[in-house]
Amino acid sequence: MYAHLPMIMGAIFFSLGVKKTLAHTDKALAIIPAVALCGGLILYLLGQVGLRARCGGSLAWPRIVAVLALGALIGVSGEFVALALLSGVGLVFALLVAYETVIERASRRRIRSDETATWS
Repeated sequence: MYAHLPMIMGAIFFSLGVKKTLAHTDKALAIIPAVALCGGLILYLLGQVGLRARCGGSLAWPRIVAVLALGALIGVSGEFVALALLSGVGLVFALLVAYETVIERASRRRIRSDETATWS
């Protein structure tokens, strides 16, 4: 019933992380803003994975891999400047979107076709 809440909380935490990142682009992020930046997106993706598992009955493995990559970025966040960490987050999501666009093309085409329409 409240399975969408991790996605909402994740968006809020991510926005806090972006705010702190853009305020200090030339310094390494402290652990709390780094966790907000990457952890917010982890919450968001896990919320999507949970909803898909509940409603569709399948796991979104590419999103789980993205969660692991974002967790790794938290671990190395002190080694890079904030803007590099934000770029890494963007790269993870760009790769996720590119992968899902190519791999799930057939399922999107089937969903959008007239053969699955339920209206007359």
